[in-house]
Amino acid sequence: KMSKSKGNVVDPWSVMDVHGADALRWYLITAAPPYIPRRFSAELVGEALRKFMLTLWNTYSFFVIYANLDGWTPATATGRTHTRVSGDGATGRDEIELSLLDRWILSELHRTVREVRRLLDDYDPTGAGRAVESFVDDLSNWYVRRGRRRFWKSESDADKAAAYATLHECLVTVAKLIAPMTPFLAEELYQNLVSSHDKSAPDSVHLCDFPEPDESLIDEELSRGTRLVMRVVSLGRAARSKAAVKVRQPLGEVVVCLADSGDRGLVERLGQQVLDELNVEGLQFADQAADLLSYSVRPNLKVLGPRLGKQLNDLRQALPAVDGAAFLRAQRTNTPVEVAGITLAPEEYEVLAKEREGYSVAEESGYVVALKTEITPDLLEKGLAREIVHRIQNLRKSASFRIEDRIVTYFDGDADLTAAIERFADTIKAETLSDALQRGPAPDTAYSESQKVEGKDLTLAVERR
Repeated sequence: KMSKSKGNVVDPWSVMDVHGADALRWYLITAAPPYIPRRFSAELVGEALRKFMLTLWNTYSFFVIYANLDGWTPATATGRTHTRVSGDGATGRDEIELSLLDRWILSELHRTVREVRRLLDDYDPTGAGRAVESFVDDLSNWYVRRGRRRFWKSESDADKAAAYATLHECLVTVAKLIAPMTPFLAEELYQNLVSSHDKSAPDSVHLCDFPEPDESLIDEELSRGTRLVMRVVSLGRAARSKAAVKVRQPLGEVVVCLADSGDRGLVERLGQQVLDELNVEGLQFADQAADLLSYSVRPNLKVLGPRLGKQLNDLRQALPAVDGAAFLRAQRTNTPVEVAGITLAPEEYEVLAKEREGYSVAEESGYVVALKTEITPDLLEKGLAREIVHRIQNLRKSASFRIEDRIVTYFDGDADLTAAIERFADTIKAETLSDALQRGPAPDTAYSESQKVEGKDLTLAVERR
């Protein structure tokens, strides 16, 4: 409770001066329903601004930068995505083939539209705002991040056109969804994405019809499969972190055990996403967690000692022979188990997991993901090439090059590093917009840095073409 006498009053004008009126509105709407007390401070409004509005703005900025570089507009696009990207009317363009990633985000978009309409009809703006926030998180952290190379690549093909049209549709629809809650941000997005290109569209986002879901674009199976992939990827990253293996270092394979073996087809369909996200070269499936982990059971002596007394020795002798996986399942379902005539509650024992030799394993709620940690000479060289790509990209930033600038990259140094550069020259050139990779001294006009890569010396230089 704010009180002048306690000096804890927050001046709303000072909050709006720093964070803006839309950020204040968004926080008040999404933090909690209006009938529930909530904490309030300028810092919390700023957190809401960063978490949602800046994420949306950065996604919009990403689209604008690359669309401008390629001269893409809805009017000049060669295809359509079953969307209303040119305002409230159909585009009238021929259909283009959408990738699974495009189809997934459009499915999520129209699921979100359906959910937001339902929640607003039920007078639940808090739930509606949170639904939009969740979608924007998926749009930024999965769709855009996974599809960046489609926008980066120099050739303007049908795949790039589909990516632009899909992202444009998502941004325009989100602008319409948030218009009642963040009117200024919504209008800014709409004016640049729609009004500046389509003179037949309504003059303002606030004059548009509220979005209607297209049920034909909602693919529940694809949505479920992608959620499973996200879960597998999260566990895979945890396994990589546990093994202290760098993200840029490729690994040989990942082995996945699903809580429901019937979901295998869903993950296989999207298997390439698992490989890309985890930077591994092969995907395998295990039928049961025991293929990746072995379990042993240890008594909780603090609890069982006073209760069992001399019977504790009988229990200790019997536990090595029990099915540890069965005890784990019983523990997760809060079910008592019996061993040597003794009934044990879930809190009276501990299940210990031992990983398969040569693998780093992470598990959660019946899902088990194992990464093969052996790094062969071939994988090591691929990892060096990826690290060098990262270093060249950082050099581009340090040299203040524009995103679209083509460059020449010069290199010299350790034999292992130069061998990796020469072997993966085509990949490095494509990833860094290098027209050429030249070994040897760089001209004085190039931007140069001497670096250590895995403890080995490497000199890199970049020059704008």
